Amino acid sequence: MRIQCNVCEATEAKLLCCADEAALCWACDEKVHAANKLASKHLRVPLTSYSSQMPKCDICQEASGFFFCLQDRALLCRKCDVAIHTANPYVSGHQRFLLTGVKAGLESTTDPGASPSDAKYLIVKKFQKLKIMLHLEGGLL
Repeated sequence: MRIQCNVCEATEAKLLCCADEAALCWACDEKVHAANKLASKHLRVPLTSYSSQMPKCDICQEASGFFFCLQDRALLCRKCDVAIHTANPYVSGHQRFLLTGVKAGLESTTDPGASPSDAKYLIVKKFQKLKIMLHLEGGLL
């Protein structure tokens, strides 16, 4: 699925500006973030390519960040995301988005004796729930 630039609304977005909460194409990123010194310091993460220079988690500063929390405006690794967003009911409701271009895997949620069709059904249901949870207003996902 292609993500449309929130500025020009014509080109495929190539990065996400965490401060502006906007998906931008290269041309619009250049215009927006060259506007002033403060804007040029905004953290921006790639949306479409696997980067060997993935940005680090804002919390631990060690692992690569894969999740963006809209309310915290933070890029988080899986470990920090789980630690933070299971602390209480308030933070568990935060909107978090998996950065595109990142490979993600599922852990098995079935009994070892379950049939493959049971496992497939559970995985499909998890993906449907995840798709609903990850739907961004404004067409980012």
